[in-house]
Amino acid sequence: MKTLTSILTFLFILSGIIYSQPTKENKLVVAVVVDQMRYDYLQKFYPLYGDGGFKRLMKDGFNCTNVHYNYVPTYTGPGHTSIFTGTTPMMHGIIGNYYYDKATDKVLYCAEDQFVQSVGGSHKAGLFSPKNLTVTTVGDELRISNGFRSKVIGVALKDRGAILSTGRAANAAYWFDDSTGNWITSSFYLTSLPDWAQVYNDQKAVNSFLDSTWTLLYPESAYSMCGPDDMKFEEKLKGTTASVFPYYLSEIRKASTDFSLIKFTPYGNTITTDFAISAIKGEFLGQNEFTDMIVISYSTPDYIGHFFGPQSYELADNYARLDREIQRLLEFLDQRFGKNYTFMITSDHGVAEIPNYLLQQGIEGGNFTSNEVVSHCNSVLNDVLFKSSNPDNGLVKIFINDHIYFDDQKIADNNLKKEDVIVATKKALLAHPSVFDVLTPAELLYFSNPGDPIKHRYYMGYHRTKGGDLLVMSKPGWINRNPVGTTHGAPYVYDTHAPLLWYGYGITKGRTAEFYSITDIAPTISNILGITQPNATTGRVIDDLFD
Repeated sequence: MKTLTSILTFLFILSGIIYSQPTKENKLVVAVVVDQMRYDYLQKFYPLYGDGGFKRLMKDGFNCTNVHYNYVPTYTGPGHTSIFTGTTPMMHGIIGNYYYDKATDKVLYCAEDQFVQSVGGSHKAGLFSPKNLTVTTVGDELRISNGFRSKVIGVALKDRGAILSTGRAANAAYWFDDSTGNWITSSFYLTSLPDWAQVYNDQKAVNSFLDSTWTLLYPESAYSMCGPDDMKFEEKLKGTTASVFPYYLSEIRKASTDFSLIKFTPYGNTITTDFAISAIKGEFLGQNEFTDMIVISYSTPDYIGHFFGPQSYELADNYARLDREIQRLLEFLDQRFGKNYTFMITSDHGVAEIPNYLLQQGIEGGNFTSNEVVSHCNSVLNDVLFKSSNPDNGLVKIFINDHIYFDDQKIADNNLKKEDVIVATKKALLAHPSVFDVLTPAELLYFSNPGDPIKHRYYMGYHRTKGGDLLVMSKPGWINRNPVGTTHGAPYVYDTHAPLLWYGYGITKGRTAEFYSITDIAPTISNILGITQPNATTGRVIDDLFD
């Protein structure tokens, strides 16, 4: 009896030891963000996709078809941050790519840091870090969960895409330096590039791509989902006279003194995949005691999308080629990890149609600029409050991220009541053809409940100390940009509806049309990993993913 008891006790202790060991089934989480990918691109460009990329994920993975951004502005910095923190700008503080800082009276960049040094590239290209991020990310919590033994890496052409998605505790974030054509980082993370990164840079692969010609991947007839190749309101690449194929990159690059052209071609996606695979190999990700994580952000679709728009051959061909990059990445992961990795792909925002293209079809839309809005407001305020011929009284200091900021000192110097300035400015804005509504921060409280989903997004995107004096809601189809190309940032479905595909370890096969918010991704990844959710998470676990 004693012997049996001893054996049972030993087995119980052994089972506890085994249970307490870190899991080895899920070796690596690969989180992919496609910059400016609307949900409908999964279907719009479906005929251009092969079987091993997006189609594989849609057929063999789990497709969340009704995922939306639950705040504005829908930009790259806030988007990457919200995906991986599980909360909105209200909490994480990244309220735009650029934002006005009242204390310093300056426009600041979301990832800037003048107290770090560039590592591996030119001086200015490396002055970035996650210092402005005030909450934790999935990557932070993964590292914390096991005494910082997991590795977390970020890769993106855009610094903010790599930095804000991985968090303060990441082992490294890498981005592209236009001046040198190198992948670089900052001293926030490292004092020198690792050998594998330096080897990649030394190959100067960017040169071979920029000496090539960008032609359509398929015959022109395959792009029937697009408008004409040379649409009037597409923006033109520097060094070209028309937005048409083919693009002789070796000639076009002569108009520039750096390597920035790569970002406006599908080869920007190629070098991103190449560098990400090099990072996985070089850092031995997935070969360690604990699960590792890499965030890969494909920035090129955003550059191409801004210039050429959703109806362009350029964007369609970009997605046809991006699909091949996704296939190449998945095949590499299969070969290296078998079934022991989790893959997620989404986007940081959508994009509007080019307004002038819509107007040609009889659909409402238009363009405006921030400077135009400021001038319009100050002109009206001049007439109403000053009764003067001076066209610029300067009471409205800046219009950025849909926020109006007043010059409080000028209001005081002119013995004006701020309430009167607000009333007059709201009236001026509501008379502008682009404006649907104008709200004060106090009025936002009425929309803390998502009964009005559009205005609720303004509430969720408003930061208590960084927000403006008024919030301006543009009408659907109107964008803040000059009359060529397009942009994003609005609370409407074309900017908020994001794809979300899951595949691999811990994921069941299927799809759901249940409404989910982009802030639900972080708690879901945390659930898969069995770790604490990021500390300001407001999202919920997408339980449809699991058996």
